[in-house]
Amino acid sequence: MFSVFRILILGMCLALVSSCGGSANGSSASPPPDAPSVDTLATTCGYLDKANTTYVLQNDVSSAGTCFAVIAPNVVLDLNGHTVTYDNGAPVTLANGDFESATGTSPSGWDLSTAPNAQRAAGTYIQPVSVYSGSYAVKFSVPAGDQYLRSTVPVTLEPNTTYSLSGMVYNRVNDSISLSIELDGTSVKAVKTGQTWRGFQYINASFTTGPATETRTILVRLVGAGGAADGSVYVDDIRIQRHKVAGVVVGPASWRIPNIVSDVNRYGSAPGVIIRNGRIVQGQGTSDYSPAVTVEENSGNDYVIRDLEIRVHGANSKAVSSYSATNARIHDNVIYHDTKTIVSRDSFDGAAIKIEYSGSGSHFFNNTVKTGVQTALYANSKAGEIPHRVYGNTISLQTKYTNDFAIVANGSLVYENVVDCGSGSNSCRGIWAGGTGTKVYNNTVSVQQLPRNQEYNGCELSGAYGIQSELSYDVEVYGNTVTANAGVCEAHAFRANPYENGVAAGEHISVHDNTFIALASGSARASAVKIAAADAGVLDIRNNILESNRQWFHFDGRAVGLVFTGNTFKTAAPLDSPFYPLTDYNWNGTLYPENVMFLDNRYPGCATAALFTAASVRYLSANDPYASYLYAWPLTVQVKDDQGQSVPSVLVEIDDKDGNLVLTGTTDTAGTVLMVLSEYKNVGGVKTFLNPYTVRVMRNGVSISGQLVIDSESSKVPYTMQFN
Repeated sequence: MFSVFRILILGMCLALVSSCGGSANGSSASPPPDAPSVDTLATTCGYLDKANTTYVLQNDVSSAGTCFAVIAPNVVLDLNGHTVTYDNGAPVTLANGDFESATGTSPSGWDLSTAPNAQRAAGTYIQPVSVYSGSYAVKFSVPAGDQYLRSTVPVTLEPNTTYSLSGMVYNRVNDSISLSIELDGTSVKAVKTGQTWRGFQYINASFTTGPATETRTILVRLVGAGGAADGSVYVDDIRIQRHKVAGVVVGPASWRIPNIVSDVNRYGSAPGVIIRNGRIVQGQGTSDYSPAVTVEENSGNDYVIRDLEIRVHGANSKAVSSYSATNARIHDNVIYHDTKTIVSRDSFDGAAIKIEYSGSGSHFFNNTVKTGVQTALYANSKAGEIPHRVYGNTISLQTKYTNDFAIVANGSLVYENVVDCGSGSNSCRGIWAGGTGTKVYNNTVSVQQLPRNQEYNGCELSGAYGIQSELSYDVEVYGNTVTANAGVCEAHAFRANPYENGVAAGEHISVHDNTFIALASGSARASAVKIAAADAGVLDIRNNILESNRQWFHFDGRAVGLVFTGNTFKTAAPLDSPFYPLTDYNWNGTLYPENVMFLDNRYPGCATAALFTAASVRYLSANDPYASYLYAWPLTVQVKDDQGQSVPSVLVEIDDKDGNLVLTGTTDTAGTVLMVLSEYKNVGGVKTFLNPYTVRVMRNGVSISGQLVIDSESSKVPYTMQFN
């Protein structure tokens, strides 16, 4: 793995070490120590094996594979402004592995004589480019018998090296079809059997060469397509590259097989590591699963990664990858996450910083993430322990995989971040406010989705979300400013989905004092708030500003008895004409808002108020005949005696205009009772007004009554009942 490693021991030099130290995180919490007691000059890649030692890099360094392995506790690796280039070995040359050159329909460097159904063909699957790499792939027309094509230019593999054989495959024809990429003369095979429902899929197989140089050819094989329906399956971008190397590996463990990197032979736990002040760059090898920094599970305590510029680009490679994070600090880094391909969007393989297991007490702050295909930070907090804090980060991504939230930090405190994905070539979803106990506050989020999703060949399903709370408990979202921009793809500033398969899987979700803006510039849906499925008491949305030129609310599923309180509704230009601000997706006649209450709405002016009161819930091009909502106001009833004194503990009853008893209450010690009255109910576009109401008060066998009309004006002052 390593080139020769030389160190110059300077001995105990506490004054010099102190000058290299300083605060590890700049926060109010106590940081891990940032000034071990020994300075050591490092000039080449190698093992850092002296505990409580600061290694100060003296020059730029480079390695064909992994550069540094930290195998002792409390080590500081100070890059001293220099660059670590790892994975910089000459790439394995596989002639025309992306099939971009050809003679006629036959790709150069490949023998198709044993693959009669194969040809080089332009693809049209992935937008805005054609196939995965360039404009061409190998296409098998099916149904077809088993067959294979072979590379005609052998590849040379170095001895005692771990490689990955990989490629991209696409099959939406039949589950019985297998596409494989094989190292001829060996058992090494990367294979995908069944349909690839998420577009072109990355497949790979890792292997380690023996003690001698090897020369191999590559086979691409089609099996099991004899009974398939008419169609085409594709193979593209075949490569061989090193597998699992790193810029810095912290605490590689002998018990983990395979190891987190493939090219170490010394091991040791290394908690309390600090890596700082320089650049870590993935080189020309473009190895897969090869992060700039990777931390083993037993070394996940008290580490610091700060003041670095990090650049990675290999498939499934991350800027920082760690199994755990307890009291860790990752801050003030600039990250270019230029990885283009991942295996699993469900596992967030596309995260620039990914902490695999839930942890506690860590701070992720002041990082800048400038590129990325899915997510900037994935770091969930462990329930019942000190939550992670995620703050002050600036994120702009260019995603193409689903679940592309800039920040996923369930159970954490997420605040004062800037997510800038709402313009130009940037695209992503914003913040996932999931899990238990999550607080998301004072963030500025701008999002859009561009039509380049790997899975959907265009727009990601449901488009962009600024903030999403899904299947969550005890979540609070407040003080955020979120702008969702819809063009070709839809966008929603806030989305909540507390239900799963019709059963409550989340509750106590409080969303207040935010500004949610949804702006449509194309034909796609744009809503300030989208509710996927929720019932009364689960979700509280109050005192927010909702602004849109298309929809204020979109209901994408059941919503029964929800109450939206004190929200301010605004319009934006260019306003749709006609303007349908309340919509749903009731495809089967059972998924619609029912008795949803809009309580104490606020507006900037009468014209906007008129737009709301004229609105019904629309499904497609008509009013949804099942959908219903209540337009309501708070009412304070004040009861006084004949001396003008407040009367506590008396019964107050209210009937609607038809004499139906709708509310009862008892006055408090101040002689007041707070009630909620609906001005009207809208069912399928038909309004039923409930005014005027009759108010009755009973005291010592004496009853008095009066009438009121509830509206925005009457709700502003107490309705007084006085005994004479």
